Amino acid sequence: MEYVNDAYKDDQIGNAVLHDPDKTNTEMYRDGLKLVRDAAGPDAFFLSCNTPQNMRVYGGSFGLLDAMRIGPDNGTGWTALIRGPRYGTRNYFLNGRVWYNDPDPLYVRTALPLNRARLISSWVTISGQLSVSSEAFAALPAERVDLLKRTMPSHGLPARPVDLFERDMPRIWTVNGSDSRLVVGLFNWEQEDREIDYPLERLGLKSGVEYAAFAYWTNKLIEPLRDRLRFHLPASSSAVIALRAVSNHPQVIGTSRHIMQGLIDLTNEQWRDGELSGVSKVVAGDPYELRILPSATEPVLRVKLDSSVTREIPWKIKLPH
Repeated sequence: MEYVNDAYKDDQIGNAVLHDPDKTNTEMYRDGLKLVRDAAGPDAFFLSCNTPQNMRVYGGSFGLLDAMRIGPDNGTGWTALIRGPRYGTRNYFLNGRVWYNDPDPLYVRTALPLNRARLISSWVTISGQLSVSSEAFAALPAERVDLLKRTMPSHGLPARPVDLFERDMPRIWTVNGSDSRLVVGLFNWEQEDREIDYPLERLGLKSGVEYAAFAYWTNKLIEPLRDRLRFHLPASSSAVIALRAVSNHPQVIGTSRHIMQGLIDLTNEQWRDGELSGVSKVVAGDPYELRILPSATEPVLRVKLDSSVTREIPWKIKLPH
């Protein structure tokens, strides 16, 4: 094994002399993992490092580990920061199926420009990969701690890099909710501005349908989308956009608690007899905002919920229609 190595290397693994000559090296490796797991017990969570850099034991690890580092060490420098997204994208299909991908820590420290802190926070959250942080938390200002809050917990839903086969680092990721709610992550991995122009059908949306769109980081509606997604991304930046098909009645376009804008914290939303209702999972001491779209032409209606305890809050709002 050579660190970091993405290509085949003749590591002379066949030259090893094993105690049991009837077993292959991979069998012996799996026996070792099984021994450690048995000794640790059924409740232990195993995070391993780093089979995608040593393909000999890549498949040999399947089924025996809970999580896996899938790339080299990252850091706050630009080239190092995007190592996690690069390797996490290449191995995205393993995440939540074989193990949880660990792309190395996300960073929100003040030494990192805000746009980059938001970018790495957005990517880890949208992709649904293992989220860990490497910070001196007591030294972080409140607004940087807040970035971390908005990434937790993981959504646990399938995430897809839409343009995976079009470029080395996909710019568009999608996550579908269970109530026709879609969240789109847009990422500019380059140090110059880029324009996104992409057909909505490639995102799994219907052509000819108008979609309301709310951008999380700017906290505002953007122009409704029809047929194509067009968006300007400054250098080294991201956008997280909640999309819902425009309806003939009020609906929630997003919430403030989490980057996923309702996918993890809003359930049972329905419109009936002039009332919009639902259930929101709120966190103690964290002001929670519902962002309601009364109609396709009206501004967003914001309704705030506060709670001194973490709990689920059923709510009903009477709205003109």
